[in-house]
Amino acid sequence: METKDINPKPSMALRPEDEPIDLYSLPSEELRFAVIAIEETAKRYGIPAPELVARLQQQGLIEGRLWKYYDLLHTQSREYVADDLMECLLNREKKAAL
Repeated sequence: METKDINPKPSMALRPEDEPIDLYSLPSEELRFAVIAIEETAKRYGIPAPELVARLQQQGLIEGRLWKYYDLLHTQSREYVADDLMECLLNREKKAAL
């Protein structure tokens, strides 16, 4: 007898890079994770959240980091995720400035 998962979780890692994410299709726990990660990063680094969101969007890190690596990141501490996100942001901004 074959068992079926009645609540299959879409895999964000399999999504093509250039395909935008439909926020309405994301599971609520992934949205909640992203909000907490952004709030924690903004608080930890003293950046207004709207400014941080704009910078993350400009560098493609909301989709390219938070969504793409959700399965790995959501198991880490808030501090780890905030530090990781900020490190990625600063690296991308530095690379873009070259």
